[in-house]
Amino acid sequence: ILNIILNLLLIPQYNILGAAISYMITFIFITLCFIYFGYRELNFELPVNLFKPLLAGALVVLILFVFKPLLGEILRIGIPQIINNSTTLSLILEKTIKVGFLALVAGLSFIVYLVVLVLLKGFSKEDVGLLAAAMKKGKIPKKIINFGEKMLSWQVK
Repeated sequence: ILNIILNLLLIPQYNILGAAISYMITFIFITLCFIYFGYRELNFELPVNLFKPLLAGALVVLILFVFKPLLGEILRIGIPQIINNSTTLSLILEKTIKVGFLALVAGLSFIVYLVVLVLLKGFSKEDVGLLAAAMKKGKIPKKIINFGEKMLSWQVK
């Protein structure tokens, strides 16, 4: 029912984005209801470590929302200054620069996420071991694996 009401309110104004927001709000509401009733009826508690990645992710999303106007301006103003004509080559170059810029933002966001997660002590010994094993399978150089293990495990008990 909540999803239907939110769809009726949000879709006329925000189109497909309104439907996505409606679904997200409904999903969060249902999840919170499951957590609440699971605790109340079954004494089921969620481990605190479950919320650390959520908090780190929420912080990254908040940072991206704060910097969204600046990032939009860089894409809107910066790229046309570099490329003045509208030839096919310049359009391809423009799209390539945009994709590269978005990849840079995604990479920086991931680094911020990892740093926040380390500061929150969100990694267990098992997590560090699994990550090291995955990097070994991916043929990552041993120096990088050792560095990653040290960075992630300094706060692991």
